[in-house]
Amino acid sequence: MVTDEDEIERTFLAHSPRLRAILDAAEQQIREGKGVKHEDFWRDIDAETTGGGFTAPAPDGRDAAAPHA
Repeated sequence: MVTDEDEIERTFLAHSPRLRAILDAAEQQIREGKGVKHEDFWRDIDAETTGGGFTAPAPDGRDAAAPHA
């Protein structure tokens, strides 16, 4: 019997169809070149952790904080 909470969580997640579907979709997006670029990821993390806040892109892909022409 498994009693370690971390082991229980790992076992649960390893057999979760929902998590597997999320990971498969993410992997497919990365293969298609739709992943977040390394520099963009760390720029956003830096902005979030230094008080700059995180601004999600607009639904059309433009930077929501950028002026629109």
